[in-house]
Amino acid sequence: MDAAEESFRQQHYRDTVTIVNALLYPKPMLESVEKVHRAREILGASYWQLQNFAKAEREWQFLLIARPGFQLDAFFYPKAMRDFFQNLRQTLIQQGIIGKATEVPKSKPAPRVLQITQVIERRSRATAFIPFGVGQFDNGREAWGWFFLSSETAALATSLGTSFAYQFLPTAGSPFTFSNNMKGTAKALYWTSLISGAVFAGLATWGIIDANISHQPTRVVSIEKKWEPVRTVDTRTPQPQKAIILHPTAAGGSR
Repeated sequence: MDAAEESFRQQHYRDTVTIVNALLYPKPMLESVEKVHRAREILGASYWQLQNFAKAEREWQFLLIARPGFQLDAFFYPKAMRDFFQNLRQTLIQQGIIGKATEVPKSKPAPRVLQITQVIERRSRATAFIPFGVGQFDNGREAWGWFFLSSETAALATSLGTSFAYQFLPTAGSPFTFSNNMKGTAKALYWTSLISGAVFAGLATWGIIDANISHQPTRVVSIEKKWEPVRTVDTRTPQPQKAIILHPTAAGGSR
């Protein structure tokens, strides 16, 4: 049926007749009554366009017997075709084959638009002045955050540890006066404490500068996508605009 619809839209009426005939005869092969009715509608229209009015009348008779109030869409079908269809309906009514009926138009779903909502978080610059990669983590730069956290922690731990060890070395009677065999150890601990402290200060300064440069005052936390009905001033369901297809009339003119 999809192939038939596509062929009909492209005005390949002979191809449409071939496809739909295979779907309807010798017995309908479509899964719903609505599709059978649609198939008879476009088959009759294709026959009419090919000026095979007898077969168009036959298909539309089947359609009108099932749905006496059916109307051809004025947007898609030429007036001459709709007049032909209407005359056929009146004939069937006069012959008592069908009764008068009004087709109840199917409610069309209201048009919808895709609404995209972003949840934005505003963040303070204060976190950029905290060492140990806090500013990097806050900006979503996880790799740099872990780098500054691990390197600064190691440097600070080394500085504090060596400073603590230096202060508790055995002395030679007065504070920070060491015996000859302890001077080398004391000197190594002293300079290690100073150097590692300087390294920590350098890393902390680097991290703070980097966090301030890359600071993002706002960040998108989440994005929500939802289809919403179109809001219009008129509360009635808006009708979609349809292109008018030009068809030749039965008399060979154009619409």
